[in-house]
Amino acid sequence: MTGILAHRERPGGSAGRRLPPEAHADQPWIIHKVAPDFRLEDVWSIDVHGGADELPRLVATFATDDFPESAPLLVRGLWKARWVIGRALGWDGPDDGLESRVASLRDRLPDDVPRVALGRDLPGVAFLTLYETREEWAAEIANATVHAVMHLGWVPDGKGAHRGQMAVLVRPNGRLGRLYMAAIRPLRYRVVYPALLRGIERRWAEGAAPRQAESPTDLVPAPEGRRAAGGAGRSLARNLRDRWWSNRLPEAEHTDRAWRIHEIAPDFEVEDVWVYRTPGAGPDDFPVMLAALRAAGGLNENPPLVRLLFAVRWKLGGLLGWDTPGAGLSGRVDSLLDRLPADLRQDAAGEAVPHTPFTLVYELADECVIELANKTVHDLTHLGWVPSERGGYELRMAALVKPNGRFGRMYMKAIKPFRYLIVYPALTRKWERAWRERHRYVGHAGSART
Repeated sequence: MTGILAHRERPGGSAGRRLPPEAHADQPWIIHKVAPDFRLEDVWSIDVHGGADELPRLVATFATDDFPESAPLLVRGLWKARWVIGRALGWDGPDDGLESRVASLRDRLPDDVPRVALGRDLPGVAFLTLYETREEWAAEIANATVHAVMHLGWVPDGKGAHRGQMAVLVRPNGRLGRLYMAAIRPLRYRVVYPALLRGIERRWAEGAAPRQAESPTDLVPAPEGRRAAGGAGRSLARNLRDRWWSNRLPEAEHTDRAWRIHEIAPDFEVEDVWVYRTPGAGPDDFPVMLAALRAAGGLNENPPLVRLLFAVRWKLGGLLGWDTPGAGLSGRVDSLLDRLPADLRQDAAGEAVPHTPFTLVYELADECVIELANKTVHDLTHLGWVPSERGGYELRMAALVKPNGRFGRMYMKAIKPFRYLIVYPALTRKWERAWRERHRYVGHAGSART
């Protein structure tokens, strides 16, 4: 044990470091009771130090981190490859997840353990929180290969303070799961974990913002009896199904709401519906969200791979004549502006949205529509501000389209994998980060209406 406490990081050395199993197993963690049939796969120290009550800050640093987007190119490539392979082989479908292939560990939590509200998960990965106390936090994930738990602990560092510690516990799914875990082990140890922990330690040293809600009132009291716990499990299953691929939602989440766009564009198809987390948002914060999005930049402020895809698209469009003026608004198709009722006609309508090919149709206190048209499609992006099941408000985006005949339908089908695998995940990270950093982008949020 003295070897653990006496560790000093080498100058310029790697982040964190592996610890022996007993560094986790010898602690009186709740997770031992919850997951005794899980195998301890990894234990890592996290070189962050603080007072006894600073675990919420560590969890917040993980929850607001941009990993893997902030990681080196190799890590981003490995991460992307994993999801592409998983999608091709059907590893990550809703039938292979929590409350489908396996039951959530929430059903095993002792009654005296506070539940955290559903949805407080990690933005860059598909973990969902199990519980949080002053000393430990745990989240789970399941797919066709494994049921896994990420556990963060806050332990004495032997120098009068506390430090972070991460453990990963797994239940591989048969032979496939065991082979998968063995195959990725070298990549985890040499590439992924060092990059993840280096980013966490750097953000901690830079003074990552404390968690917005870290008081006991942010915890949900333990339910009474197993029937209540089962209800939480069903809600978790619905949460996972609705957000199977990143933050995607069912079409009804858009069509069942009384948006003005329904009366204006009934002939458009709903292509996608997505949700973006905006913790702490209130009913009047939609203008703040829009201002943050605009200030955060358009297509130029995306990861290199996304910029490359757009550059290829514009190059093809230029060569094939997809984006000529005659193929766009007031050319091949009429703008939606011509359909607006008198109460939606605004002075700013028709203005270009900076750094994008879109123009504004209308903007209300809880709804905004922008449009573009070319030779392939007439496309509307609808942004809405709705109450969240987790409390507060959240941003919803719906893509509404009118493909240009058979060619347009083929084009939309061809780009769908790129949207789901690359563009929308990057957009999710960017837009959620814009909300978290809204004060930096737009100053005093309360006066940021645009």
